[in-house]
Amino acid sequence: MLAEIQERAFGLPREDARTFINLALNKSNHHLFIGYLNNAPVTMGAAAVSEEAVSVYGVCVLPEHQGFGYGRELMVHLVKASEQLSDQKITLEVDSKNERAYQLYRNLGFVATTSTGYYRKSLI
Repeated sequence: MLAEIQERAFGLPREDARTFINLALNKSNHHLFIGYLNNAPVTMGAAAVSEEAVSVYGVCVLPEHQGFGYGRELMVHLVKASEQLSDQKITLEVDSKNERAYQLYRNLGFVATTSTGYYRKSLI
């Protein structure tokens, strides 16, 4: 079910979504956060703790649950948890085309510092 959230929210291939989940679950400095609605997971994100920062990544909400504040609720929780995990800065990545996420992060006090394009090429 967790891989399905990543797959549907980001349009990731199932195997990439599983890799994300395994990374977040199997590394001691990575923490996975899941938001539930009626006992079913609808949102998730992760945080990786290093000496320099807590890097929040993979924040997503199932498409049919977007627009109801669940992403904001998860991000507020992720920020609070990050502050408990480290006294360093919090960083995050967002798709440059995801204006709703940009707006949410700006409203939560994040400031864009760099812009990175993501590219993909099939090897098959």
